[in-house]
Amino acid sequence: MKLLEGVLLHELILILLGLMVGLALLFAFMRTVHQNKPNLKLIYAFSMPLMMIGYPSIQRVQFENGVINIDKVSKEVEKNPLDTVLQKQLLQNVHQLSAARMNESPSALSAVANAQVALGRYDAAQALIHQAAQLDSTSAPVVTSKQRIKKKTDSKKQFDQKVKQFDKQLKSLEKQPHNKVVRDSIAQALKEVSAESVSADEQSLITIATAAVVSGHSDTAIDLIDKVLKVNPSKEAQVLRAQIVSGDILKKYNSYALPSPSNKPPKTSVVEKPNASDKIVITKIVSDTGVFSIRAVPNAILRFF
Repeated sequence: MKLLEGVLLHELILILLGLMVGLALLFAFMRTVHQNKPNLKLIYAFSMPLMMIGYPSIQRVQFENGVINIDKVSKEVEKNPLDTVLQKQLLQNVHQLSAARMNESPSALSAVANAQVALGRYDAAQALIHQAAQLDSTSAPVVTSKQRIKKKTDSKKQFDQKVKQFDKQLKSLEKQPHNKVVRDSIAQALKEVSAESVSADEQSLITIATAAVVSGHSDTAIDLIDKVLKVNPSKEAQVLRAQIVSGDILKKYNSYALPSPSNKPPKTSVVEKPNASDKIVITKIVSDTGVFSIRAVPNAILRFF
């Protein structure tokens, strides 16, 4: 922050008056010393200008600490976007920041804009960084935050488009389970999407986890769901995890034991006769049509490799 950034007008006037009173008292005291009649009572009078100068300075330091704290918590929220406790803490820190000081401080506006990005409020972040740029477009925090917010906003838009695409493709796959084009499209999109670069919400992660299961990445799906459950044990996430483990989610999208839509024989297909205590597990893809080989594994649960 610059020297007077975050100092209000009335505080600036108070500082100037304090300096003037302090200089006047100092001149008066030096005069009494020069006359060999030092007036020690004037020393006590110096407390007044010190308070006039000190009060705005203390307020500014507290304001700066608030901005620093917002920056710190914002980074924590970005690392844990589903942590509602951290989100509430960040909101509380922003609300405790003096609005009057913030509106006069490009650095503070930039910090709060970054906090809004961490909370997934991209429109609010854009408005704040625009306000900061109007105050000082050359400020290093403003320039850096503006570039960062633009990058984050673009990433969020692309991420949201991918999630909507997944949702549409999954609905299509329920109706046409043999549609290899849709399955391949989901698999390809999963390589491109990244939930780490944006503040992904719970529903988006659940959609991505479902797409991962359908594409054969059950472990990845469970990791995503576990992240959701760690901070918000919602019923939807719990049900989806149970479906992944049990294999019911695969049945929903008919991801195994389906007749091939083409006459082309599978590359390999081995079916072992299971014992009474055995359960069926999916082991690997064995044809270009998405049909899987199955085998019996003692005391195993339905899995997708």
